[in-house]
Amino acid sequence: PLYAVSSRYDSWKNLENAYFAVEGSSAHLPQLRSVFENAGNRVVVIDPGCKILYHTAAVMVSNQIAALADMGTV
Repeated sequence: PLYAVSSRYDSWKNLENAYFAVEGSSAHLPQLRSVFENAGNRVVVIDPGCKILYHTAAVMVSNQIAALADMGTV
């Protein structure tokens, strides 16, 4: 999941609000999706060719939030 884990004891409580990104064989994606959806999670399927873009965006967004939080404490 693309989810910030801030506490080893409490973060799992909000995991139901996280999106899970999956990629893989189209023959197995329905089964993979159902694992997360049956647990109440939202699932996004990523094209393997776009995986690097997904990870790049995640890095940019997570670092931007940290930078804004730091600026707010100055």
